Amino acid sequence: MYICNRAQKSGRQVAKLAAVRGASAILDRYNQRPSLNHNGRFWLAVYSMEAGYFLRRRAAAEAIHLLNRANRTLQELADKTAEMSTARVDRKLEKAASERQGAIWRCLTESH
Repeated sequence: MYICNRAQKSGRQVAKLAAVRGASAILDRYNQRPSLNHNGRFWLAVYSMEAGYFLRRRAAAEAIHLLNRANRTLQELADKTAEMSTARVDRKLEKAASERQGAIWRCLTESH
């Protein structure tokens, strides 16, 4: 995150904290958008974790909210990815079973 990196380099603790709090507010606003795709939600969670860890080290109150939301988002994405993978495997197995059944049927009908 550009704001956080710039604040880190400034060396001023107050400037760092203010910059990360500003970034946190922006991330929180974006987190409320349901239209973000899978990739967008992932990177938003990653940046939220980065800002949240920084705020947590400074005992800022908003850190827990930001980290909890990022954790929840990553868990939802992991669950969704697992469901998508399972559905894909199920479709492949159904297709293979159908093809196998068709091959058996052809063998039975061709031999007579």
